[in-house]
Amino acid sequence: ALLSMGLERAGNRARLIGTAVAAGISIYLAAEVASGLATAGIAPAWSAAWAPPLLGLLLGLAVFSLREDG
Repeated sequence: ALLSMGLERAGNRARLIGTAVAAGISIYLAAEVASGLATAGIAPAWSAAWAPPLLGLLLGLAVFSLREDG
């Protein structure tokens, strides 16, 4: 969604795509780590379930804030 906000003349599409790929990979890895911690009994199941979506929300808000504020 953040890719569609940019102006066409501003450029930096490759950087935004790279950021989106990095965010997706980090959310995937967070889900795998949280699942492993919950399976091992180290972390409660509710925290393992909510960690990846909250990470995605925070990453999205951070990129949105940086993009809007310049």
